Amino acid sequence: MQVKRHGPAELFRFLLQAGAITTDLAHAVPTVPNWRLAGLPKFMKAEDVEWLLHSCDRQRQKGNSDYAILLLLPGSACGR
Repeated sequence: MQVKRHGPAELFRFLLQAGAITTDLAHAVPTVPNWRLAGLPKFMKAEDVEWLLHSCDRQRQKGNSDYAILLLLPGSACGR
């Protein structure tokens, strides 16, 4: 299976092949590091989760939003 990539470097390569530009600019596009968050823990202790949830100021709208996001996080792809 071939992976198709889309981005500025690929656009520059296409434009060079098509003759729209004469200089290969693909090498000028910085690459994005492919870190897998290896330094983050795979889980949190129950006490830490409770502390984090209680740290949200639920008297304010932002605190309620933060609380809701934290409750949804374990079921999302980010929480796995």
